[in-house]
Amino acid sequence: MSDNNFLQHQKMNIYHNESLKNGNSDSGSRWDCGCRHDCDFRCCVGPTGPTGPTGPFGPRGATGATGATGATGATGPLGPRGFTGATGATGPSGPTGATGTTGPSGPTGATGATGPSGPTGATGATGPSGPTGATGATGPSGPTGATGATGPSGPTGATGATGPSGPTGATGATGATGADGAIGPTGATGATGENGAIGPTGATGANGAIGPTGTTGATGATGATGQPGATSQLRGIQAQLIEGGGSLVGVGDNILFDIVTNNQTSDISYNGATGEFTFTNEGIYFVSWWVATDGSGTATDVDFTLRLNGTDETTGSSPVVQGQVNGSGIIVVQSTPSILSLYNSSSDVVSIATTPVQANIVIVEVVF
Repeated sequence: MSDNNFLQHQKMNIYHNESLKNGNSDSGSRWDCGCRHDCDFRCCVGPTGPTGPTGPFGPRGATGATGATGATGATGPLGPRGFTGATGATGPSGPTGATGTTGPSGPTGATGATGPSGPTGATGATGPSGPTGATGATGPSGPTGATGATGPSGPTGATGATGPSGPTGATGATGATGADGAIGPTGATGATGENGAIGPTGATGANGAIGPTGTTGATGATGATGQPGATSQLRGIQAQLIEGGGSLVGVGDNILFDIVTNNQTSDISYNGATGEFTFTNEGIYFVSWWVATDGSGTATDVDFTLRLNGTDETTGSSPVVQGQVNGSGIIVVQSTPSILSLYNSSSDVVSIATTPVQANIVIVEVVF
């Protein structure tokens, strides 16, 4: 049945019902009303009126069941290569491996060829003369020289005492040298003279080819045990302020470090509510600290002081009120428990900077 016929049929039912209310009983009658339906009353219908306004949307129907997943499409073409990403940061170095055992010594190389001889050293000093050889045989005498003239004879006097001998006459000319006598025997060899200075060392010859490996020598005896080494230890604690940016530290107030980043000693503990470090062992401690500041009211400098058991120890100052002030000190703990803190000793309130880390302190203990 079309929508128009359905409407016409409904209108006829309404007409029929109205007729019954008015006492018109057409029940049992049949009419040719042209609506192509068998009607029991007069239902002649006039022309179709204009379409009424569309009614409101009905409630949304229940969601239908999800359809089956379609077949996977064909793989698309390979896209262009993307840019290479930045190189990641280098990871920390792994621990150094243990030193391997020392390998056996290599074979001793053959002795290199002897270098050329150095220049001859200077001649040594002449040794002492050997003993004089035996005197050779006396050569023949030379001819006698002519006799000098005889002086006149004096008168013969009485024989007196024998007068002194007259002067010796002049020596006659030397006769010609006689032939050399036979060579006497060779004298004994003189002592050896001192060695001359050693000449400069000649250039080193090229290394010879490596010879075959020699037999490993026997293991030497174990040396005596050395003296025990020192047994000192380095201990300490480190704390930081990381949540105090923009806060104010009053005159005389402690820096309240809010995190302990490292604690390697049982002799020091920290109270974050008071900013106090407690020492439970006597000894000498080294303290290093810094604070990032962002002004100090009317003060022209910023000062912080280490205070041990209520007594000021060392102070760090800076004429720059917006920056970093730092200091250090050696603290002697002579009784336990002892309390140490870092406080604002400036003349006005100090504003803490809004840096990622606003303050830092390290306390080091050397244990022997």
